Amino acid sequence: MNLKKFEILLKEIFKRTENVFLTKRNEYANNEDVFKSFKNGVGFSLHTEPEQVAWSYLAKHLESIQSIIKKLPNEKPSKELIEEKVGDAINYLIIIEGLLKER
Repeated sequence: MNLKKFEILLKEIFKRTENVFLTKRNEYANNEDVFKSFKNGVGFSLHTEPEQVAWSYLAKHLESIQSIIKKLPNEKPSKELIEEKVGDAINYLIIIEGLLKER
């Protein structure tokens, strides 16, 4: 992939990531606390910290990405699957960074 195509890819990823956050925000957050669902997750999960809850969600997506990679070159993933799984992993990394910085 040349530099021009990579720059286009970056812009697409950043825009898609922002769109997912904007779409999901009302479902998982509120104006007072964007990390509400991860903090609430502490109450019913096996974890004691919201970062641990977010890590569990991230791990699920990382395992899925690993599974996709292991199937190569025999099974090529769809563009939609790649964008969903990698996008979710990126989003959880951003959430973890935000939770850590909030402390």
